[in-house]
Amino acid sequence: MDLLGELGATDQLTTLREENKALHARVDVLITELKSLKIEKLLLQGEVEKLQTELASPAIAAARMLSGMDLDGPSSMEIDVETVEGAFLTAGDGIHVVAPSAVALPAPHGDRNPTCGSVHPRDDSLVASGGADGTVLLCRWGAALSPVAGAAEGAVSAGVRIPSDGTPVVCLALAPGSALVAVGGMDGTVRLLSYDMGGFGRPGSHRRYLPEGDGSDLKHSKYVRALTWAPSSTPTSSLLCSTSADGSVRITRVWTRVPAADDENEAPIVCCEAVTSFFLAASVEAVAFVDGGDRIAAYVRGTSVLTYLSLEPPYVAEEVTLNGVDGKKGDDFCSFAVLDLRPSPCGKFLALATDTKRIIVIRTGTFEIVRNLYGHVSDAYGNPKACWSKSGKYIYGTTQEGNEIVTWDVASEKIVQRMVGHTGMVRDIASSYGSDMLMSVSYDKSIRIWLPE
Repeated sequence: MDLLGELGATDQLTTLREENKALHARVDVLITELKSLKIEKLLLQGEVEKLQTELASPAIAAARMLSGMDLDGPSSMEIDVETVEGAFLTAGDGIHVVAPSAVALPAPHGDRNPTCGSVHPRDDSLVASGGADGTVLLCRWGAALSPVAGAAEGAVSAGVRIPSDGTPVVCLALAPGSALVAVGGMDGTVRLLSYDMGGFGRPGSHRRYLPEGDGSDLKHSKYVRALTWAPSSTPTSSLLCSTSADGSVRITRVWTRVPAADDENEAPIVCCEAVTSFFLAASVEAVAFVDGGDRIAAYVRGTSVLTYLSLEPPYVAEEVTLNGVDGKKGDDFCSFAVLDLRPSPCGKFLALATDTKRIIVIRTGTFEIVRNLYGHVSDAYGNPKACWSKSGKYIYGTTQEGNEIVTWDVASEKIVQRMVGHTGMVRDIASSYGSDMLMSVSYDKSIRIWLPE
């Protein structure tokens, strides 16, 4: 009886231990879910702030005044002064990302370096990276905030990994209006990929659209230099702009269809059609949609101008000097190349990262140089990048010195911090306008996420 009693007690203890393990596992899951909910709360707060800003903006007030809703609104002259002229009169509010990074995602592309990154414009819990191995990773970085051991590795392994088509990824861009990512390769091909992130035990999936033949509108003759989506993109119509070292600029309309009910792959079906193409004199190094998506601004290697191209017939091209007042007087000497081009959150300004240790802030569509930012290292052998904070009061930039990310206060043109964390050169950075968040990819084979204090 004593032996049987001891065996029964042992079985009961084993059962309790297993139940305890299961409870601990459930607690870990709940903690992860709580972290995700907190992130979602931050994102929703960012959306609310964005909507409040839009509703309180002078432009909206002017529209209401015209419709009889707000007869006491400010005059058009007051609107111009407040939204444009006064943009950088005062220093920033101190809200920007800080070191150390909140998340470090290790080896997103195994033993190969990540080469580029993108933050989803409307859901910045989702990031994408392209690698020298040709693969693309889509990842929910918030899972890495869990206190569970190996959470960062788990976030990487839980992502949607899209295999290589044999060429290194040069650039990529997540579409704002649909589950699409455009990927530019060294062979000149633009891959269009749709994705479904899965969840609740359901694995993620993807589909790809590959252009057919060298004559395809998504096939450049030299490597792809830049990719960007129009800000007004929706699931039914998204405009993609791709540029190449061959001097071509291609505008493509992309949309998705829901797969059939019996299709096991839940990623949307990708469709596209050519809109128009432009052929410029040399490599188109950087590009951005401006004027609400009605035009693109492009920089052509070896020139001292930004070329603005309208996207409606008759497709007018306008060249605007980058030499400021001197350029208007006839100075067309080119002392730098623009290698990255990012619109401000309000769209009124452009940040131009150059190969001469200088970031130029210009007023969109004009020759006016608003600010010059110095204090970092960038040359013809680097890959300078620049992007804006949510408020538009700060600019983040890469530097070839110390594997750092530099933060400038735009108004004062002063460096307010140098963020250290990467142990290899920072290859690319991307920020969110929905909430203050910055993504960086580095030759230390990692992705880092930076958040405010």
